[in-house]
Amino acid sequence: MRIRTINIIYTLIVLLTSLCCSRKEDELPHIQINNGKILKNLDSIYLLAQQVYLWNEQLLSIEHFNPQRFFSQETDEITMYKNEIFEITRYTKIVGTGDFYEYNSFVPTLPKYSSIVSRFQTGSSNDTYDKLYNPFGLSIGVTDSVIRLLYVDPNSPSGKARLKRGDRILTINGATVDSEQSFLAQWKRAIAYSFIKLEVVNNSSQRREVRLNATVYEPNPVVKSMVLEQGQKKIGYFVYNSFTPKPNSEKYLTPVFLTFEQNKVTELVVDLRYNQGGYQTTANFLANLIAPVSLNGKVMYSEHYNKQMQEGRADILKTIIF
Repeated sequence: MRIRTINIIYTLIVLLTSLCCSRKEDELPHIQINNGKILKNLDSIYLLAQQVYLWNEQLLSIEHFNPQRFFSQETDEITMYKNEIFEITRYTKIVGTGDFYEYNSFVPTLPKYSSIVSRFQTGSSNDTYDKLYNPFGLSIGVTDSVIRLLYVDPNSPSGKARLKRGDRILTINGATVDSEQSFLAQWKRAIAYSFIKLEVVNNSSQRREVRLNATVYEPNPVVKSMVLEQGQKKIGYFVYNSFTPKPNSEKYLTPVFLTFEQNKVTELVVDLRYNQGGYQTTANFLANLIAPVSLNGKVMYSEHYNKQMQEGRADILKTIIF
């Protein structure tokens, strides 16, 4: 295991709530976007970055940066925030080389460190988990006007409907979707309506209609796991979708690693392609599962804070409820 320093940047926790309304069969309402809330959130993201971002000294004033320029009626809310965060990372460069601190060689359109963790509260006093806000449990990718499922949470409505990675989405609620924009337009309606009807075709060219009701479910961050054999070598492989709260990830990671141990796995592949970050405590837990006993007592990582944070002058943190 390679031990490396992890720079702690900042994570915006976006609280999303679904809109509930009565419906007639397949009838979709017009959706109103809360423009004022989004504009305030765009400002808040930048104000937070100005105080807690590791390289905050290189950021412009809020007047010059103008966070509200990322608002667009044609863009979904989370994408607006992601676009702003990406632009923030374009102002911070390594002195001498001019390279971006957060250049992501694997996905150049995403920052290397900064991200958004989406969550919402279930409202139950007995439920201590923050459920990831994807009420249907699916994620899509768009290539050459073809929309396919990238992954499906096994515990979600999509997982229970036996939707699979690679399934192609032809229509949503009767409307053809052949671009990211057309998908997002129908997705926003489905979120507000708490219902989605998909026409899909699988890799065997079999078509079917799938109807899903939005629901709160316990996320399973381990989308897939298996033991691969290559000659005499056994390789553990799992897809880890999100650093969910530690109790949740522990529940699903522990049996995976137990299976690897029972099969005498000697090598490990952790697939983080679609992982959007999450809780540092969970990252610690996963690292400890992977690390051999010989590394006990060694430094796992170190945390770095900007000067303003070190001097206790990040006053904006006093206004944030965690």
